[in-house]
Amino acid sequence: MKTYAVFSHLFPHSYRAKIMAVMLVCIALPMLALVAWLASNNDAAPERILLGIGIGLAATLVGTVVALLLVYHLLQPLRRAVAALDDYEGQRVLPRLVPHELGQDEMSRLLNGIQRVLHNVDGARRHLEQYALEDPLTEAMNRRGCTNALNASVEEARTGRTPFTLFVVDLDNLKTINDEHGHAAGDFALVSLVRIARECCLGERDWIGRWGGDEFVLGMHADPDIALDRMRVWIEVLSRPVDGMRPVHVSVGAAAWRPGLEAGQLYRMADAVMYQAKFAGGRRVLVHEAQDEDSEIASPLRA
Repeated sequence: MKTYAVFSHLFPHSYRAKIMAVMLVCIALPMLALVAWLASNNDAAPERILLGIGIGLAATLVGTVVALLLVYHLLQPLRRAVAALDDYEGQRVLPRLVPHELGQDEMSRLLNGIQRVLHNVDGARRHLEQYALEDPLTEAMNRRGCTNALNASVEEARTGRTPFTLFVVDLDNLKTINDEHGHAAGDFALVSLVRIARECCLGERDWIGRWGGDEFVLGMHADPDIALDRMRVWIEVLSRPVDGMRPVHVSVGAAAWRPGLEAGQLYRMADAVMYQAKFAGGRRVLVHEAQDEDSEIASPLRA
């Protein structure tokens, strides 16, 4: 870009002027100098004329090579634009193609246009990705977002040997809230449920998502005992009126990741004990535990 920058100071508003200047100086001037020399030395000896022609042609050849090199460097912005498009396509890296000091010629406007389009496309892509992974009512993750987050959390637990606990949560009284106070109250309860979870029990790496309807999934990167304590706090806050929200009661199934478990297995374990909690009357947490490789039990969360 240095050659382009130098010519941009000389011809800031025209890329064609840059190319024409290169051709004129490197090719046309040697030829014109040869013609002028021949015109002023038309009575010179043949040997001298041949020598002059040879020198003139050699200068023109050298000028042509120099011109090609300069044009190659003047095309560097185009190569940079191609590389930027490849980087964005492969790695989603947004480029800064044109420094402000390089002028406003056709090439600069082209690169600015490419950069502007890429930024617009990237913004639209991010918005669509967020919309595709987010529940529009609660702004928690939707089912697809939960699946992605669960896979990532299990992979992190597997590679980093970090603890991870999954909770499947079902609201026991959402229908009652909807029937007695209207769907607006039910929607407010769902939104508040997510907000309170983020405020009181989710850490920086933890997440919550709406699996569907009145079922939620929470992932906590913490030891099971710590995660269960946080869950207890969340359930306690939900069970009393807060900021106009009706008390919400939940059935919760919990399962802690251990080596060898896949994401789908972990979800099914937590989901199974959630249904056990539901069928037992609700308003409780059951924890999926393994006594041995072949026997699974559900134990209640004790205060």
